[in-house]
Amino acid sequence: MLSNVRPSERVVIHSRGEQFVRLTLESHSPDNGESQRPPSDRRNLRHFLIPVPVTTVAAVQGSSVDLPCNISAPIRGDRVKLVLWFKNESSLPIYTYDVRGKAQFEEARHWSDDATLGGRAFFRGDQLPARLVLDNVRNDDAAVYKCRVDFRKAPTRISNVVLDVIGEKY
Repeated sequence: MLSNVRPSERVVIHSRGEQFVRLTLESHSPDNGESQRPPSDRRNLRHFLIPVPVTTVAAVQGSSVDLPCNISAPIRGDRVKLVLWFKNESSLPIYTYDVRGKAQFEEARHWSDDATLGGRAFFRGDQLPARLVLDNVRNDDAAVYKCRVDFRKAPTRISNVVLDVIGEKY
C-alpha cells in the first residue's frame, strides 16, 4: 500500500485503538499555472485504516514475560535499522534497539526509560520472534505495548502486544 506513495506525499500515522492504524496520505496537485485555486484547495487527502496485529500475553506479577515483535524483513536482503517500543498511547518510546551503522544485531545500541522500566527490560533481536523481555512484572506494567520496526528499505511495521498482569507470584 505504501508503495503508491509518491515522494511529494507526506505520510502521517495516527493511533486508533488497539487494532488499527489510520494512514493519511496527503499530496498536492501540481500548479502548472493554469489553476485558479489557491494551494490549500489543491491538497488531496486519502485515508486508510490498516489492521495492526495484536497479541495478548499474560504474566504473573513478579515473574518475567516475553513481549514478541516480528522483525523479519518483508523484502529479501533488507535489514532492521531501528525498533521502538511504546506503552499505551504514548508518543515517547520506552525502549529503543538501534542497529543503524552496526554490522550485526549484537552491536545494537539499547536504551530504556528508567521511569517506566527501571532497568527491568532487555530486547532480544537475535531470536525469532524477537522479544522485549520484562523482568519482575508489576501491576502497573499491564498495558498495550506497541512495537514499531523501521527497516532500511521496507515500510515500517507496527504490532501491538496486550500485557495482562495476574495477581502475585507465590
